[in-house]
Amino acid sequence: MYWSDIAEVLKALGGLVAVLGVPLAFWTYRRSVRTKRAEWLASLHEKFFETDRYTQIRRVLDYREEPHYAQLAIAVQAGTHHSLADELWRYLNFFEFLAGLHQLRQISETEIVRLFDYDLS
Repeated sequence: MYWSDIAEVLKALGGLVAVLGVPLAFWTYRRSVRTKRAEWLASLHEKFFETDRYTQIRRVLDYREEPHYAQLAIAVQAGTHHSLADELWRYLNFFEFLAGLHQLRQISETEIVRLFDYDLS
């Protein structure tokens, strides 16, 4: 009788651990996913703002620097090659990439706006 009581207690403890373990495992998983997502969003931010990749085109678009802005407008309207037009297409491709991630539900509209509101405006 003594061993059967111990077995029942261990069975109950096992059930309790399983019942408590599932939510704890889910919570740990969600926390890990949020951490990875934050790291990924930080990487997007870094690639866009902290590298020189889009500096020139952002400067031309933000400040309408002449004669660069006029040259860019002419090249885009005429569909001719210009280094600034190439930069603009790369810049726009970055936002197409974000739109694709949004369609795949990998990034939310709120996250996009928080990171790139000024540039989207």
